[in-house]
Amino acid sequence: WKNVWHEYDEEYYYGAFWSGMPDLNYDNKEVREVMANTLIYWLNKGFDGIRIDASRYIVERGPMKQADQPDNHLFFQKLRSELLDKYEESGSSKMMVGENWTHARNIGLYYGNGTNEFHMNFDFPLAYAIRDSIKRRGDFSKISDHFQLISEYYPEGYQNANFLGNHDEVTERLGTEYSDISQAKTASALLLLLPGTPFIYYGNEIAMPNQNLSGDIRLRGMLDWNEISRQQKNIDSILNLNKNLIRLRKNKNFISTGQFISLPADKEGVFAYAVKGNTEYAVFVFNLKEKNLNVSVDLSVLNTDISGFKNLLSGKTAFKIENSKLNISNLKSFDFIAAGM
Repeated sequence: WKNVWHEYDEEYYYGAFWSGMPDLNYDNKEVREVMANTLIYWLNKGFDGIRIDASRYIVERGPMKQADQPDNHLFFQKLRSELLDKYEESGSSKMMVGENWTHARNIGLYYGNGTNEFHMNFDFPLAYAIRDSIKRRGDFSKISDHFQLISEYYPEGYQNANFLGNHDEVTERLGTEYSDISQAKTASALLLLLPGTPFIYYGNEIAMPNQNLSGDIRLRGMLDWNEISRQQKNIDSILNLNKNLIRLRKNKNFISTGQFISLPADKEGVFAYAVKGNTEYAVFVFNLKEKNLNVSVDLSVLNTDISGFKNLLSGKTAFKIENSKLNISNLKSFDFIAAGM
């Protein structure tokens, strides 16, 4: 980065992002103590956790050493062991989620050994992969490839923080990003039915559009309560879809921590996968094409009895289980089914 040193009164201060945001010096013990006491104050108020903004950049060590430094990881390991874990030991667990806007291999490092650094990290690559899969009409390879990277580079004990967008310029709001509501519904369904803990940015549950403004302020408009009232009365609204999928997650809570398994389908533009718990499975099949499809998905890789699989969501397209295959007739464009025990 350039222009990180900013002049004031013939002296200079370090501000990695811009001149209006001076960075705190966490090498200074007094700074660490003040910030620790700030966290303690709010956690003692009853908050369940904290989000660490721009957590790659807490410690800098000079030019080309402004992110992801070894001391950065040591800082968060101490923050967890000396502060957050103390709450857990007292029976009042707290968590921290990191905003590490980077690639999967690097995000994995912020879990430490799986139990000694961040409890969760926002999954930026997954946000992009979901968007690209939908907008490219069914090229879902980025999602499968991403979960393959997770399996290789994340430690045992990690917990993913899935999201579609936020207050920063990651993606547009759902109502602006996608050309029709069925695509926005598909994005919401992928968010809620992939392994991990979903974070829903306010307004995405009703597919709010951007404000007619420039910069990231366009993503920060007030929640449209009138639209919420309208969607509550419509059983097919994206709001009620979110509610139904959240209920499904609560009923099948292994989805949060389960193993992602890619499944072969006989049609292009179909994204099929399973989530495996200890003894349970859930299978999800998405049609990401702009036409209805007859789809057959091979479930033999699951190596489990699938004869009792049923539809996990009411009102969804029926399917048949035949010869280790899940066969779906006329799966609608940008629709999906959920199957399991």
